[in-house]
Amino acid sequence: MKIILLLTVITQLNFVAFAQDSTTFEYNSIEEALINPEKVVRLNLSNQQLVFAPNIWKQFVNLQYLSLKNEHLSEVPEGLIELRSLKVLDLSGNDFINLPSNFFELRSLEELYLNDEKELNLDSAIQVLVKLPKLKSLHLENTKNVNEKILLSFK
Repeated sequence: MKIILLLTVITQLNFVAFAQDSTTFEYNSIEEALINPEKVVRLNLSNQQLVFAPNIWKQFVNLQYLSLKNEHLSEVPEGLIELRSLKVLDLSGNDFINLPSNFFELRSLEELYLNDEKELNLDSAIQVLVKLPKLKSLHLENTKNVNEKILLSFK
């Protein structure tokens, strides 16, 4: 009886440790994420209408996934290129026209969402995006002026 109980407790503790592991936990609040920013791997700030200080991003040294979907940003937040570990970025549903010229400095970026970007100048964005060394997947659903010529530029 004691052995079974001990195994049950150990199993439950392992499950709790796994559930609290920062690689499986997605933060949905910038305030919570800033408590231990070095432990944050996934950050979803979609639909929150936030204003970001440029130096905030430097703190998220292990961030691999960031969603700023539907934030109605007029430009990509300054300092975002500081996210050296970022692999997935969702900027869908914002209001910016251009990507910053230094956007290619997101050297670890593998997947980028630019869905529902009605104002984005794809011709200038393409000039920046082709410089992303690890970009494997680009999502442009419901984005104006998407045509086969632009999509073929990434092959």
